[in-house]
Amino acid sequence: MRGNPFARAVVQRDGFPVLPGRYPLIGHAWVFFGDLLEVLRGGHARLGPLFWMNLFLDRWLLVCEGALGFEALRSKAVANGHIRKEKAGELILGGSMLSQDGEAHRHVRSAMAGLFNPRGLATGALGGPLAAVIDEHVARWCARGSVVAKSDTMELTLEAVFRIAGVPADDLPIWREQFTRFLAGAFAPPILLPGTPLHRAARSRRWLDERIHALVRRAREAPDPESLIGFLVLAKDDRGAPLTDHELVDNIRLLLIAGHETTASVLSWVLVELARSPDLWAAVREEGTKAPAAPRTLREAQSFPVAESVFREAARLYSPVTLTLRKLVAPLSLGGRAIPDGAFVGVSPSLACRDPAVYPDPDRFDPSRWQRRREPPSQYELMAFGAGAHFCLGYHLAWMEGVQFVVTFARRMAERGLSPRLAPGARPRLVYTPALSHVSADTVVHLLP
Repeated sequence: MRGNPFARAVVQRDGFPVLPGRYPLIGHAWVFFGDLLEVLRGGHARLGPLFWMNLFLDRWLLVCEGALGFEALRSKAVANGHIRKEKAGELILGGSMLSQDGEAHRHVRSAMAGLFNPRGLATGALGGPLAAVIDEHVARWCARGSVVAKSDTMELTLEAVFRIAGVPADDLPIWREQFTRFLAGAFAPPILLPGTPLHRAARSRRWLDERIHALVRRAREAPDPESLIGFLVLAKDDRGAPLTDHELVDNIRLLLIAGHETTASVLSWVLVELARSPDLWAAVREEGTKAPAAPRTLREAQSFPVAESVFREAARLYSPVTLTLRKLVAPLSLGGRAIPDGAFVGVSPSLACRDPAVYPDPDRFDPSRWQRRREPPSQYELMAFGAGAHFCLGYHLAWMEGVQFVVTFARRMAERGLSPRLAPGARPRLVYTPALSHVSADTVVHLLP
């Protein structure tokens, strides 16, 4: 785009300002191909915390930033049910709890919660397999002498989530192939004709659903409450109702999606920051090598405050979810102003995680900001994992996996006398998609003596 689109005059829509830079037909869609975080920051600085964006054609989104966005996500007046009306949304999320609200959402979430809360993670049933996968991948990286930050962490976390779901090791390559093709449907044009990306994604979803259903059937025949699917087939909601096979398939598919890409994004930035700071790397290595082993439970993970602070700071500064959407289904007032009925509301966890009122020097990677505290993070400080009814169910699992990764990386590297360093000329940067942000794909970390 030529010129400065933000230099244009500000217009109003339903009493709220419209972000300058809207173009015919494409609206503000161009922002997703640049620095989305800075666009949102610029909008806030010029227009305040509430302003409109036009995503595409006539699809309007009221951006609600900072504390007002947090208030919106926590409100019962906003919902996620609109996802299922989109072809890609229905394909990817189906009837999972992320696309449900109210009683349907409560039923599934309450049944699944026991597996992912601190008590459920105390046995090591999930932590053990996660630790094993992390160790295998880090060992290979050390032997190779380098890590491609984005792709290698994606491969690690995808195998980890497959492993805890019970996918046989020999089947991992075909699962990975089908899953990758399936996820490509999230960004495909909404055209469901033979040969189109959406059609191929639909075929891969059928393949995945058949295999997930087979895993569910086997778990019902021989329940093992120590495994992920074994626990879920026995789980009941807070009223004693179990999950149906259809609910299990939809939500296990959701766990596969949610359990790898966002975590991989954070872990890739962990690698970058450890490579950038020899002092931080020394602190991580010292803590990791003092312990007899890497953690396998949430309680054990709490014994590694330096590793935990590195993961928390990476999740804060590089929050993978830049913009999350809800739809207004009941009257809502934010900051004393009524939001238009039926409006789509956009909230930026990334921007909330860089709120200068909460984080001094918010653009600086500073793990010590977490080590200096005595109290646990507030709900606002956990915005990287969402807020309200759809707060990330796997938050504690991601926290444990992040600590496991940092500690295992430190221990394996120390064994070989290696240290991480960015490849010559590497300039890691945030790259945005309409859903998530990632480290730039060409970011390489060398593991050097």
